[in-house]
Amino acid sequence: MKLDTSSVNINEVGNYTYTITYNKKIYNGTVSITPKALPNVDNITLNNLSFEVGKDLPKSVTDYIKENLPLEVLSAIRLDISNVDTSTPGNYLYSISYNGKLYTNKITIFEPKLTKEVTTKTQKEN
Repeated sequence: MKLDTSSVNINEVGNYTYTITYNKKIYNGTVSITPKALPNVDNITLNNLSFEVGKDLPKSVTDYIKENLPLEVLSAIRLDISNVDTSTPGNYLYSISYNGKLYTNKITIFEPKLTKEVTTKTQKEN
């Protein structure tokens, strides 16, 4: 008996054909690869974030959420910061989605505070 599963991709969802050869006869079958169910997460809490004008936004999802979530959950979270303009001060909404749920919060982009240098002059008296 010979089993040929070379066309089956276990890393991609879909239906695949396999063949079995036995006593000079060929039998075909189909196998379905289904997505693994994501762990249930009751709630995800997003951080209120503030960044100075011109600074890059973090790329890691962990910078945007308060909970420590397993890697399996973090890798399935989709972060959307496309509405945030880091070149213009203001409040912007960002969102993450996980397992069909959408969460939003705000990012504040602010101008740096200017500090005044105070210079004192001393005079010598004669």
